Amino acid sequence: MNNLKQYREYLYMQELAESTIYLYLRIARKFLDFAGEKAVDKSDALAYKKHLEQSGLAVATINQQIIAVNRYLRFCGSGRCAVKTERIQRHGSIENVISEGDYLQMLIYTRKHGDDKYYSIMKTLALTGIRISELKYFKAENIGTGHITVNNKGKIREIYLPDSLITLLKGYCERHGITEGSIF
Repeated sequence: MNNLKQYREYLYMQELAESTIYLYLRIARKFLDFAGEKAVDKSDALAYKKHLEQSGLAVATINQQIIAVNRYLRFCGSGRCAVKTERIQRHGSIENVISEGDYLQMLIYTRKHGDDKYYSIMKTLALTGIRISELKYFKAENIGTGHITVNNKGKIREIYLPDSLITLLKGYCERHGITEGSIF
């Protein structure tokens, strides 16, 4: 069952990211080390799942490893040995969200101290809901189109810009002499 070279090629042909391929191969090796040299059966997969649960890992990490092991088992033609992931109960939380008052205070502070860049970044984040890492997709030449195409984490999506943000960003570009390329 230890055919990791072919498994790597299989994962590559599935167009997975290189980091995902590396992760899946590492987890497959750990599973094979755990299971030993014999043919793997459902009891091995269940024992590995129990081993993961007892290791003190977070449920999300355990599930990630189970998903990777199941994928390897299916690749090997042993999909019947796949095991279920653990259920995660998600709690809605707004602990990490700033209040509107704090947001407005930050905007006032940046304006007062002449920090046009951070003011524009905060407005962009707040009005679009994008991740900070997605700011690089905001190009001067695309602002007038009313949307930005973001290619992040293997997904392509369109971010639509409110008119007030288009006006703000056009003004920012003019003030800073940005005519093309990344705004931030």
